[in-house]
Amino acid sequence: NIAAYETAKALRQLVINALPEQIKHLKRSIPDIQNLCLKYNDFGRCDELKQDIIDKTIDDVFLYESIDNAGEFESRLEQGRGRLHEAAEQWSRLLTVILDEYRVIKKILKKPALPQLDMVTDIQQQLNLLFPKNFITKIERQWLEQYPRYLMAINKRIEKSKTNMTRDRQLKLEISRLWDEYSKRQASLEKQHIDSAQLNHYRWMLEEYRVSLFAQELRTRFPISDKRLKKYWNELSDA
Repeated sequence: NIAAYETAKALRQLVINALPEQIKHLKRSIPDIQNLCLKYNDFGRCDELKQDIIDKTIDDVFLYESIDNAGEFESRLEQGRGRLHEAAEQWSRLLTVILDEYRVIKKILKKPALPQLDMVTDIQQQLNLLFPKNFITKIERQWLEQYPRYLMAINKRIEKSKTNMTRDRQLKLEISRLWDEYSKRQASLEKQHIDSAQLNHYRWMLEEYRVSLFAQELRTRFPISDKRLKKYWNELSDA
C-alpha cells in the first residue's frame, strides 16, 4: 500500500509539472474556497485543504486507473485538462455538504443531557474515525460520497435517543462489539504491514450497519444485516 501511495504521489507531481499554469490557475479558482476554509477550521489549515482538493481533482481527472507508459500519460493529459475545473467544483460541493452536516452535529453535541453522555462519547469516537487527519485524501471518493448520509444518520440517532435512550444503549453495545473485533484484527494486520482490501471493505460495512441500526429510513448503500456481517467476517482471508 505504501508503494501504491508513493506511485500516486509521483504521478501527481508529474501532472503538476506537465500542466503548471493550469494547476496554478486551478488552485487560485477553487469554487467557494474562502467559505470552505472557514468550515474546515476543525481539521486543518486552508492551504492543506486546497492541496487536498487539487490532489483529489488530479486523481479523478488523470489517475483514475493505472498508467503504464509515457504515451498513455500524454493522452490522459490531453483528455483531462479541460475537465479540471468541473472536477474541482464537484469536490467543493461535496465537501461543503459534508462540513455543513459535521458542524450541525458538533453544535448539538456541545450541550448533551446527562443520559446522553454515553451516546455522545460513542458519536465522538465515530466522528474521529470518519475524519482522520487529511481525511479528504485518505478516504476513497466512493466512501466520502456517503458521508452526508452517515452524518444525517448520526443526527437522526441523536433525535431518536431523546425518546428512547434504552434502545440507543442496546444498539451501541452491538456496534461496539463488532467494531472492537474489527479494530483488533486491523491492528494485528497493521503490525504485519498488511493492507487488506477485504477488511477495509468490512470497515465500511460496519458504517452502513450503523445507518441500518440508528436511521433505517435513510437506507443503506447495499443490503446489510448482522448475518451478512458474520458471513463476510468468517470468510475474510486477510489477503
